[in-house]
Amino acid sequence: MQKYLKEIFDDVKSIGAGISVPCPRCGKSHITTGDVLNGISRYADVEICKACEQAEAILDLEKKPLRLTRWECVRAALRGRTFLDFLRNRSRVEEELECELIIDNSDMPATFNWDKESRITSYGAEYFAPIMEAPYEVLGNGNMEIFCDDYELGKEFVMAVAGYIGQSEYSRMFEVPPMDKIRIEKSSFRLDDSGVSCGIKLKGVDVNERFSLTVTRWNEPVRFTAVCQPESGGIKCRYSVGQMEADYPATEEETGRIRAAMEAACGREYGCSLGQLWNSFTDSVKKPV
Repeated sequence: MQKYLKEIFDDVKSIGAGISVPCPRCGKSHITTGDVLNGISRYADVEICKACEQAEAILDLEKKPLRLTRWECVRAALRGRTFLDFLRNRSRVEEELECELIIDNSDMPATFNWDKESRITSYGAEYFAPIMEAPYEVLGNGNMEIFCDDYELGKEFVMAVAGYIGQSEYSRMFEVPPMDKIRIEKSSFRLDDSGVSCGIKLKGVDVNERFSLTVTRWNEPVRFTAVCQPESGGIKCRYSVGQMEADYPATEEETGRIRAAMEAACGREYGCSLGQLWNSFTDSVKKPV
């Protein structure tokens, strides 16, 4: 049992005998602590009401026990402190979150990104419920630890947020439509003779379907790069998987959104436009030694 759950149930057990309290499992029926007529939970070593004891027996036979994070006493103790609460409150914050998640003492295989426009649907929250219902802690290095012991589900969540799932499933889990939002990787701007380049993220892309690829290894995500030639306004895109690299056939609409995203990111990072950044670079190149 996770430490935070043990602390919650220890508090429930510490209530003196003879006191009327809500059933810790359902929160609806009342029990008198220490009464021999109370039920005993199969999972938490605390007293519960008789109706909950019977419900547990049935769910136990079906091998579908109610998760402890669904108990009313746990939900009440964690109200406002779960990872789902954190994600939903991010909609009020301007800055994009980019960090590593730690679940079951292991880092996830890809960086977790979330911003004020990201949303998880009710379906997504239920699909990833063990993670969503768990409390979290922001670590000193900016990464986050989620107190859930399901590492595989955590890995699936991070990859799903990054868009490495089918487009229809992505749209069910997250309210950002596929290809509707283009993100520029932080501190990824580079300048050379070809123009201004940066790493881009295309959220919600099914890479297997879009690029006829079979990405089978978690440590080989698809990387996208956009190169803008500010003088002509042209945009060229490439993608790579492992050692393979090829042109990315961006549509005219995507090209416009990529340039707009690059302009916005350039303004945030350098306080100027792409054209001004390019002029500064060309001026420094032409400057005599």
